[in-house]
Amino acid sequence: MRLALGDDRAFVRRLDGKPETMDERGVSASHLESVTMAVAGSPPVACDIEPVATREVAIWKDLLGADRFKLAQVLSPAIGNDFDVAATRVWAAMECLRKSGAPVDAPLTLSGHNERCAVFSSGSLSILTVCVMIGGGRGRTMLAVLSNLNRSRLGDNCGLEYEGAGLGMRVMPA
Repeated sequence: MRLALGDDRAFVRRLDGKPETMDERGVSASHLESVTMAVAGSPPVACDIEPVATREVAIWKDLLGADRFKLAQVLSPAIGNDFDVAATRVWAAMECLRKSGAPVDAPLTLSGHNERCAVFSSGSLSILTVCVMIGGGRGRTMLAVLSNLNRSRLGDNCGLEYEGAGLGMRVMPA
């Protein structure tokens, strides 16, 4: 967490486990086995790390709901991923929205993509997702980062570029 914050300032955990800083910055963390992902920046910020899992279509439909299931169906051929990758992207974006305090039924739209990344929007919130391979036999893994910066665009190197943003992210093995 301190790496994402960029200094040794203290953070605390609420009773529900969510980290908070002692200053104005927002912070979020997500865990996948021994890997921790953390982000820090102007609030709200959120992150999620999820394994790409193969699931039956009916299970994805139940997990995502009708509208977000349709979003995954549109995303899959658009970005050239199999459906499980697209559905995991949508799920990770949903988790970021939840962590940010957005309503459960907050709209989620695709605002940009390339062959590696997809950016979703929900009002002024932007959520970058990227599928990576993490060592240790974990296989394909989805990373998602949410920020309240609505002037975002997908950069050539799969980075989400922000005007005047101070969003930090690091993925470190434990």
